Amino acid sequence: MKRRIAGNNVWLERATADLPQTFSSYDSQVLESEAAVGRAMFDELADYAQEKSGDIVIVLLGGRGAQAMYKII
Repeated sequence: MKRRIAGNNVWLERATADLPQTFSSYDSQVLESEAAVGRAMFDELADYAQEKSGDIVIVLLGGRGAQAMYKII
């Protein structure tokens, strides 16, 4: 395992992982709880819905953060 620090976050990864060249362009953020992840996901969805007229399509997600978002929905 390889330890990597990004800002205030510590990430563990396989030292032999082949990452895409564009991996560094992703803006990742670690939130304090599943509820916070769910709220952030819902807020992004609500913001998108405000910008668009008509129907929107979402892909059902799994994981505890997504489950927290479904509780809000």
